[in-house]
Amino acid sequence: MGIIKSSGIIMSVHESGETSRIVDVFTRQFGLMKVMAKGARRPESRFAASTEMLCNFHGVFYTREDDSMANLSGADVLMSFPSIHADLNKFAFASGWAEVLLSNLPQE
Repeated sequence: MGIIKSSGIIMSVHESGETSRIVDVFTRQFGLMKVMAKGARRPESRFAASTEMLCNFHGVFYTREDDSMANLSGADVLMSFPSIHADLNKFAFASGWAEVLLSNLPQE
């Protein structure tokens, strides 16, 4: 596929290794994508804020034909929804809906 530029919402976050994250991103154009954000767990990382759960961001991804996971090469936060992250009930409700969507969406 090559280079992809798209906006999306982070549906789930998984730790990978010491400094990386694997995130599930839902985009309008490509549906659900698995994305590797290398170095996102470092405090000074440029991807730290844009790979948080339920964050709306615009990202630049690159993929290979033989690989099912895209790599994140650039990201800008569009909306971080601080009111959801500040309230435990709102966050639990929103993450519950994210899990329901993840279980019902086909993965690319």
